[in-house]
Amino acid sequence: MLARVESSALSEQALQAWLDYGANPTRGFDSDSPFGDGMNPSALYQWTWEGRFDLVRQAVERAACPVPLHYKAYSQTYAPLLAVALARNHVDLAVWMILEQGCELDHLDDAEGRPCREFGKGDAFAEVVSRIERVDFKGSTPGAKLAKKSLKTRDGVL
Repeated sequence: MLARVESSALSEQALQAWLDYGANPTRGFDSDSPFGDGMNPSALYQWTWEGRFDLVRQAVERAACPVPLHYKAYSQTYAPLLAVALARNHVDLAVWMILEQGCELDHLDDAEGRPCREFGKGDAFAEVVSRIERVDFKGSTPGAKLAKKSLKTRDGVL
């Protein structure tokens, strides 16, 4: 039901009421993906698509049960919402997912199985990489080590 609420009309107070009553922001209506998909988006998918960082962050940090933004399946790690954030040029949201939520640029999109980095484009993607590179890689943030690892490619550094 939460996925069907128009996000532009959803305030943080209203979302908190939904979360307090146990709403699950990760499930899409009639979808196999843990975050829904373009045809049956979960609330998190929809908010990520629209760049509603405030709602995504609140849902992840204040939900009754943990809301990880990546998952493992078939010995691969997937972060489809990171791919959406990168494709839609939502820089702040993508950086937060990487530095604070443990998503990596090398995690896969669950629809096509491509690395999330392939969804980034132009100046917005360059800004994401630049912000990650500025992080103190000595571990000052929870995702710093993962961020550093995600910047590396097979040939060295991005």
